[in-house]
Amino acid sequence: MPAIEKKTEVVRPPKEERRPNTAVVSETEKKADAQPQQTNKAVQKEEAEKKEEISAEKKDEPSLTAILKDLADSAIKQKEALPSGGIRVMAYPWAKVYVDGEYVETTPTSKVIKVPAGEHKIT
Repeated sequence: MPAIEKKTEVVRPPKEERRPNTAVVSETEKKADAQPQQTNKAVQKEEAEKKEEISAEKKDEPSLTAILKDLADSAIKQKEALPSGGIRVMAYPWAKVYVDGEYVETTPTSKVIKVPAGEHKIT
């Protein structure tokens, strides 16, 4: 007896005839229908209130520029309040003048070296 050949072939419909996955579409539609517009409006209202609260808090707090300006003004006033003096160094032959370890000038100079009141090391 001759052997019978069995051929199995999968035939798919053309792309135009394929149906979309309706289960996924219907689930999406269910989710969209589950939230009424009132809920969305409530959420939007809450977000707007939060933004208003944040902007009100920012208005109550001083800006960084204002804080830095006040700090700079107070530093200048403190510096002006400290008594200061001056030193004139006359040395021949020429010398490099250091006050408290910092280079200031080379002599001869007619310049007065300003220093705050107190003891200083001049070399």
